Amino acid sequence: MPSTLQDLEERKDEILLDLARLGDMRAGSITENYRRCGKEACRCARPDDPGHGPYYAYTWKEHSKTCTRNLRPGPELDQLREQVEHYRHFRKLCREFVVVNEEICDLRTLGEDQQGWIKKKRRRSSGKRSPAR
Repeated sequence: MPSTLQDLEERKDEILLDLARLGDMRAGSITENYRRCGKEACRCARPDDPGHGPYYAYTWKEHSKTCTRNLRPGPELDQLREQVEHYRHFRKLCREFVVVNEEICDLRTLGEDQQGWIKKKRRRSSGKRSPAR
């Protein structure tokens, strides 16, 4: 069942409030790794042992380059996890905000009783361009 314009406007306002409440954020990801030291007598050499760790790495993009900061468990890691999670939530809210706005635009353009747009699938470009004429 399509939403009414009033419902969509209310959802848009809720999303804006959620965006305003977000805390500090940063893009990137945090991974947990285990490593083997390479010593034959070490416990990590056994096949069933995961290795030494966990070690944590925060990875992000900066000027088209991947950057990594190694972390130990503690308050800095906890803070980074929270900031990365806030960023993920921010991205989710932004996507939802765009979808709601598109629906609002459709209702305002077509009217609530005339929703019947046919969505065309976009063709994916092969990446090749025809030679200039």
